[in-house]
Amino acid sequence: MLRLLTIVALSATLAGCVTESTGAAAARMEAQDDASCQKLSAGKGADAYQRCRQNLMVYRHEAMAERAERRRQIDRAGDAMQEAGAALQNIR
Repeated sequence: MLRLLTIVALSATLAGCVTESTGAAAARMEAQDDASCQKLSAGKGADAYQRCRQNLMVYRHEAMAERAERRRQIDRAGDAMQEAGAALQNIR
């Protein structure tokens, strides 16, 4: 049982590790942000474009913070599951 719980916890953790390189992701996001803000601010001037880019940066940072918190919660849950598994192993 402990082995199964460990495998499930590790699988969930490792699934988040399979991503594109940091440089490629940054370039992709930069291009997406630029295209989105160009479209959204068309005819509204440079200030609208800059506000759009700033808003996207803020949203992205907030999303990163939320993902980090979720990772911490998953880690704590995994630790608790391992402790529970160890406790169950000691029951005989």
